[in-house]
Amino acid sequence: VTLSTSTDFEHWTEPELVFRADDLDQEIARETIERHIQDPTLQSPEFSIPETYNAQVYAMSMFRYESIYIGLPLMYYRSAQLPPDWEGFESMDLSPYMRERLSRNGYWTGFHVPNLTCSRDLKKWERLGDRKPFIGPSRLDSGAYDTQFVSATQPVVHGDELWFYYMGMKYYGNFI
Repeated sequence: VTLSTSTDFEHWTEPELVFRADDLDQEIARETIERHIQDPTLQSPEFSIPETYNAQVYAMSMFRYESIYIGLPLMYYRSAQLPPDWEGFESMDLSPYMRERLSRNGYWTGFHVPNLTCSRDLKKWERLGDRKPFIGPSRLDSGAYDTQFVSATQPVVHGDELWFYYMGMKYYGNFI
């Protein structure tokens, strides 16, 4: 996540890196992906290639609340990265468009969950909740739609409460 500021919306500071996935996130990603795949109540990603496990900050919505900023980094836990020449694509029933796209870009699969962080200056972010998902995916037997992709944005302030609404999807990636 980079930050660039302006006082007139015409002249901007150089973008500055203020938040990223670090080494601890990579360690947590390996554990989280393994635990997720082993849990039969959760939807597993399409593929699992342990040597490509990875954590990335996919996006981060943020908002001011009282005297702090609250951030909702959307963590992407990649469970596989398949190269464009992966042999398995040949045996899949893919449209010509998807076949061309995969032969050019390869394929990634995984799942998204929002974490929680806060800052007083938008530059130094403190991780909250032990870097665990703020909102996790629903169980397969729940009938819910948020089993593989969960994303939260700015909440609604309701009295002294923050009401978080979120988006969820059953699938991630090119095969949806």
